Amino acid sequence: MREMMKKFSLGLLCLALLALSAQARAASQDREGFSHDSRTSSPAPIPFQEQGLQTVEAKALKVASNQRHILEGAAFDHAGNLYFCDVTAGKVQRLTPEKALSDHVILKGLHPSGLQRLRPVLAPLPAGH
Repeated sequence: MREMMKKFSLGLLCLALLALSAQARAASQDREGFSHDSRTSSPAPIPFQEQGLQTVEAKALKVASNQRHILEGAAFDHAGNLYFCDVTAGKVQRLTPEKALSDHVILKGLHPSGLQRLRPVLAPLPAGH
């Protein structure tokens, strides 16, 4: 008798959960303008409030290196120059608004890991690390 009551209670609980699930699903579909599509059901869904925002596709400005270098710490100055750290090569580079690329600072034996007020933040690692 006790075993039968356990099975009955478990079955009743399953039915209740199914009913609640169906009710929640119906309620979410009843909300005005709410539906799941490729933008909201992907691994990285676009939040509902941001789905109508304008988007722009990024395009490459300039190739800084043909090798696999680590680039970090982008910062702009008042003239519109973009400064960034080439951690791998141990230097800070400058890209002008005219897209001219130059070495701004070369740090022998040091690796810049970021910029603070256009001054390199250094990681004193030996070359090759």
